Amino acid sequence: MSSTSGRDVAGRSADSQVLVAEVGGYAFGTVTFVRGPGALAEVVDPDAATIRMLGVAPEARGRGIGDALVRACIDRAHAAGSHRVRLGTRTSMTSAQRPYVRLGFRRDPAHDWSPAPGIELLGFVLEFGSSHGRARSSS
Repeated sequence: MSSTSGRDVAGRSADSQVLVAEVGGYAFGTVTFVRGPGALAEVVDPDAATIRMLGVAPEARGRGIGDALVRACIDRAHAAGSHRVRLGTRTSMTSAQRPYVRLGFRRDPAHDWSPAPGIELLGFVLEFGSSHGRARSSS
């Protein structure tokens, strides 16, 4: 685990890719894509890529920006030869969990964890071994 802050984009981009959804020079959303093991990977899994810190501006929610950022990460993971994509999301972020399931992720309770007291993260995984995950990643 890294102590890199969510606001430290330069620090995150040193060990990962920070993707930005931009329209007219305004960033509507960002996500951090970690290709394989590394300082920002939340789970030790050499065959997995990790999605971290997905955020969409409140005024842009409901427009598919989060889905597009997640799909871009899925496509990168697949192209890199990863076998799966992992992510963790706070238990309280139920609205964020629905799109993950819609995009083919399934709950992975074995990878639930707590990075700090009072913060519980639910594990999700998208396996590329089935046509289910691949078909959903390329829309």
